[in-house]
Amino acid sequence: GKLKEAAATPTPVPSGAANGPKLDLVAQNVKFDKSALSAPANAPFTIHFDNRDAGTSHDVDILDAGGTKVFDGKDFPGPAAQDYGVGALPAGTYKFECSIHPTLMFGTLTVQ
Repeated sequence: GKLKEAAATPTPVPSGAANGPKLDLVAQNVKFDKSALSAPANAPFTIHFDNRDAGTSHDVDILDAGGTKVFDGKDFPGPAAQDYGVGALPAGTYKFECSIHPTLMFGTLTVQ
């Protein structure tokens, strides 16, 4: 039963642990390793951001459909990794981008 396994409920996170589900995102060669992420609606989540570009600063910002910044991650130079705690977002389609390299590093965040 492959379907059953896919539908298995993830282990609940103990209260006080990192905010909700953790999304992994890597920056390398001024590119994100993913062009799409998804997160649960109306619940906080964490982006584990791994900047592998030595001496180059990157960040992750989240913008709503109107282009308003709803999350502003602090930029930092690589190689380093950081967890961004993102507050609860309403369901919808968002854009994530590096504010320093927005034309090279961006993707779609689906919140549902």
